[in-house]
Amino acid sequence: PLPSFTPTPTSLPCRQKAGTFSSFSLLSPYLNEELTYRIYFPPCYDDSGQTRYPVLYMIHGQTYNDDQWQRLGIGDAADGMINSGQVRPFLIVLPREANTFADPYAPGFGQALIETLLPWVDAFYPTCTEQACRAIGGLSRGGAWAFLLALEHPGLFGSAGGHSMVPFGGMAVRLPNQLRATPAGQLPRLWIDIGKNDLYLPVLQKYEELLTQLGVTHEFTLQPGNHEEAYWAEHVEEYLRWYAKGFPAEPEP
Repeated sequence: PLPSFTPTPTSLPCRQKAGTFSSFSLLSPYLNEELTYRIYFPPCYDDSGQTRYPVLYMIHGQTYNDDQWQRLGIGDAADGMINSGQVRPFLIVLPREANTFADPYAPGFGQALIETLLPWVDAFYPTCTEQACRAIGGLSRGGAWAFLLALEHPGLFGSAGGHSMVPFGGMAVRLPNQLRATPAGQLPRLWIDIGKNDLYLPVLQKYEELLTQLGVTHEFTLQPGNHEEAYWAEHVEEYLRWYAKGFPAEPEP
């Protein structure tokens, strides 16, 4: 008799078109309450470890919480670009700052994000952990957080975006020292945008002009709009495209 032949099982191609959001919480020694956050998992997310995903951290604005970017359409925008093959699949982490009036230089949300959340994400999910694989951004106060954390921790983030960013008091004073402390080649890609009718335009322009004076490469875009959700929703796909452009090319299978 002929030897029996057992065919090698083949996995069916994934047909999922929409990513998913899930909510989580972590205890951090830097906070008096749990750090809550959401994660966007792209279509056909694979947690086996065979695929390594870049991670984009996006921070909400003052008085808002971790649902803001989801409401603004960040998931739909990511789905469309990933499904069309414009960008490689990536994770989006949306942390919640419980007290958006807290001193950003005191122990709290910033340290919890860097020392608790980021290592947890890299340990628990199949991320690629090189600098270029990690980006951070935010709107309004969240944009200030993105720039502060990226510049205070050189080598950690490959890109940082400030969308209608309202710089914290003292950020401009810290900038020269941050640059001196950054080793060559570790400065992240920087993006700033703001609406022409935004009431915070004058203070942001002063910070942007300082970047220029100090020779810091960055992109600055002035567009029609106000300091409001309609403006950010209109540009969310543009933001994601910029972040994804900084990610390394997806490895060949």
